Amino acid sequence: MREDMRRPTPLMGGSVFSQVLGEVSAEAWPLAVAGVAIAVGCAEETACAFLDSPLGGTFAREIKDGLDSGQSLFQAVVATAVSWCLRQVGSAEANLHGLPMHVPLLPAAVLRDASPVREQPGRDGQ
Repeated sequence: MREDMRRPTPLMGGSVFSQVLGEVSAEAWPLAVAGVAIAVGCAEETACAFLDSPLGGTFAREIKDGLDSGQSLFQAVVATAVSWCLRQVGSAEANLHGLPMHVPLLPAAVLRDASPVREQPGRDGQ
C-alpha cells in the first residue's frame, strides 16, 4: 500500500467506515479513497475526510451491501461510487446534511466541507 494511502487516524474518535466494513476495511480503504478521488476529481486527503465522516459511513454501508450481494470488493466500491455520482441530492439529504439540492450526491457530499483549491500557476508562471 502506498504511504500516502495509509488510513489516517479517524477524526471523530472512531471510524464508521472501519466499523461498517470490519475485517475488509483495511483493504477497502485505499480502493474507496482512490474511487472517490477519481470520481469527484478531488485530492486524496479530501476523499479521506469524506470517508471518515457520517456520510462516509453511509457510503461504506452501500459497499458492504454490494459485498453481501456477492460483488467483489473492487466491484462494490466502483458500483457505490457510480451510484452516488448518478443519484441527485433530494430534500432529505439536503435538510439532514446541508447539501445543495438537485446536484450529484457524491461530489456534493465530498466537497461540502473541503477547503477551496488554490489556483496553480501555469507553466509560464502566470
